[in-house]
Amino acid sequence: MGQRRHNDIFNPNDAALLLLKFTNDTVVDFIKTLKEEPSIEQHSQLLKIESELTFFSWFALDFWVSKSFDKEKSQAIRDALTIHLQNFIVESQDGQNVVNTINERLEAYAQIVNEEIEDSAKFFRLGHKLADFCDLQHPFLWITAPEIFTSVLKYVSILVEKMST
Repeated sequence: MGQRRHNDIFNPNDAALLLLKFTNDTVVDFIKTLKEEPSIEQHSQLLKIESELTFFSWFALDFWVSKSFDKEKSQAIRDALTIHLQNFIVESQDGQNVVNTINERLEAYAQIVNEEIEDSAKFFRLGHKLADFCDLQHPFLWITAPEIFTSVLKYVSILVEKMST
């Protein structure tokens, strides 16, 4: 029996689950750090911020998957991600509002990354937009958006590399 190469056994569902786990872990790490921030005291603020960081990480994941894989693999992973996110929404008590919120966030963040401006300006705008959605203008949030965005790129790049060897 010959050995199978990694890209011969591409499984978009496994790729989607792995990427969702990595992005979720990233959000959890940021929330742990934020809990130590004395200016963020209210539990309700943390819940809102956690939701917004999750939505932002999903945007970054969708963006980098679409940019990093060929069209067929990208679409297969994005379809699998959609199924997992739909399952998350079904489990939510407020499903339609979650869908509307996700769509609003994806649209707002996509508008920023598609602007004809320097990357540093895009990072700045993403950070401020994330803070706007969190209803909290805070330096931690301004730097968190670029950090999540680039962390997701690293995760996706590692997956692309592993799948091409």
